[in-house]
Amino acid sequence: MPEPDLATAPTWLPQNPGVPLLLGQPAAGIHLTDLSTYRALEAALPLLKASHQHCSAHLLFQQLVERAFLFLDETRRPAGIAPLEASDSQQRPALTTGEQLASFLFFKKNGSATERRQYLHIQESFSEITGKRFDLRLVSAPAEASAQGKQEAATTEGTHMPRPAVEIVLEEPWGELPLKWCAAGLAEVLLVTAALIGERGRVLLFDEPARHLHPSLQTSLLQALQKPCQQQQHDTQEGGRCQILLITHAPHLVPTEHLARVSRFAAGPDGTRRWALGPGALAFPEEEHEREQWLRGPGTLAREALFSRAVLLVEGETELGVLPLWCPDLALQDILLCSVGGKYNFTPWVRFLRLFGLPWAILADGDFFWNKRERDMLVNRVLQAAGKNELHPTSDPGQSVEAFKRWSDQLAAHGIFTFARQATDGFEEALQAELPSAEQAAARQYPGKVAWGRNLARHFPCPSKWQQRLQEMLRFLSAAGSAADCVTGSR
Repeated sequence: MPEPDLATAPTWLPQNPGVPLLLGQPAAGIHLTDLSTYRALEAALPLLKASHQHCSAHLLFQQLVERAFLFLDETRRPAGIAPLEASDSQQRPALTTGEQLASFLFFKKNGSATERRQYLHIQESFSEITGKRFDLRLVSAPAEASAQGKQEAATTEGTHMPRPAVEIVLEEPWGELPLKWCAAGLAEVLLVTAALIGERGRVLLFDEPARHLHPSLQTSLLQALQKPCQQQQHDTQEGGRCQILLITHAPHLVPTEHLARVSRFAAGPDGTRRWALGPGALAFPEEEHEREQWLRGPGTLAREALFSRAVLLVEGETELGVLPLWCPDLALQDILLCSVGGKYNFTPWVRFLRLFGLPWAILADGDFFWNKRERDMLVNRVLQAAGKNELHPTSDPGQSVEAFKRWSDQLAAHGIFTFARQATDGFEEALQAELPSAEQAAARQYPGKVAWGRNLARHFPCPSKWQQRLQEMLRFLSAAGSAADCVTGSR
């Protein structure tokens, strides 16, 4: 087939359209290698060289995906002994399940100059994360350990020739310890580190990489995961940057400083919806300077909220001691109890939870509901952050207990609750009003608000009207979760 004449191409084609590719079955009598488009594609992509292999769109897409993506499945297989003769110099080992990790590292250690530098970098990174050092050693593998083991064993008539193989070992003070005998978390760190450094320039998809890691190792692993994405785009020594897609249920692998890169997926009756933040989504324009401070403040709580069914926001620390004992259904229903550290911090939390599709409710002090010194009511800031209309009391809630109760009941329908009887009551004042003075005095011997509240809850049952209010919160969160499922199913 002659070279295509681009001068006669349609006018809507760009000036540099690339190499035209004819997909589909070639005409009878024309060999595939005679096509100039195929020769150009073959030079750029290592397509299968068999003469019967046609360049279909399916094959092209498969080759592109295999070259561009590396997917580490959640199913891990131990990296055992790797026979050297089973490795093809043209076909590099895959890291999909971790089974070929030893062969992969062997190629890096004995490959090109760039690959050898990568191997040393893998060693350094693994040591930084775990405090241990690994290396490879040659061992003798049985015949059945190789790909042709059974056939060769049958032809050797009982002779057992030693076969060269390689295995990963950790260097301990008492000697070398094979990786297959070590903790699964160490093998996990080595697998992820090898992929991060040895597969630069690809899109890496990690499915549950922290399954066997304790929290401190997860934090170290998160830092290692972020490094390749922060490298310069043309890092010739390491092979360039890479893009990472991480699927996890581990809060310590969620970067709070990069929440805009995090997505939460929620399943509904008719499908799954993706929830995520947008740039500058966590603050009103006049509060933009407080955004970074807020992101640093919540820390692990913000990350834990992403994996909870719902979140109950409270104002102080005493609630953290009282509510888990008086309302054990919070834990049973996977509701995170979160202290925001003051009435002014409810607004960014509500916006954060709303954008990630998480049901929420608030338990606040009386002055959050009504404070004449505030020019605009705090409750309306929260309602605005929740995407709801502003509310205004029909009478001054600060004039009487009855007026405050009407106002608090009105806000309870929107997920904002309180135990206070009047605008001047905080949580502790409302709590002390319900408890005998002897119990209060006994509890004060415990230092800290959380310990004080926990001791009171242990020795004093929850007042009936408080129990009713807690059940209202649980019903509200349950209804909010059902409403979110309906929204998810409608998208």
